[in-house]
Amino acid sequence: NLDCSEVSSVTNVSAPRVLSVDAYPNPAISETSLEYPNSYSSRIHILNSIGEKVNTEINSTDKGFTIKTENLPRGMYYFIIRESGNVTGAGKFVKE
Repeated sequence: NLDCSEVSSVTNVSAPRVLSVDAYPNPAISETSLEYPNSYSSRIHILNSIGEKVNTEINSTDKGFTIKTENLPRGMYYFIIRESGNVTGAGKFVKE
């Protein structure tokens, strides 16, 4: 028998806020820039269109960041920004 007389509830759980970050120029040829409002040390993970990590960059407290794209094949890419292990920003760009 299952006793369901005790009920627990969770209140005031806040999910981390993930910002949508734009890349420009988009499409990119040799580089694309991200303007990110936070000024914390962060890691930017670059993923290809099937979700494989192709690069990880470290941003050291600047609010902007440039991704070099000249060595990437043409296609769609996604980026994820992590601060202290938490995802805080994400976006996408096209490499021509």
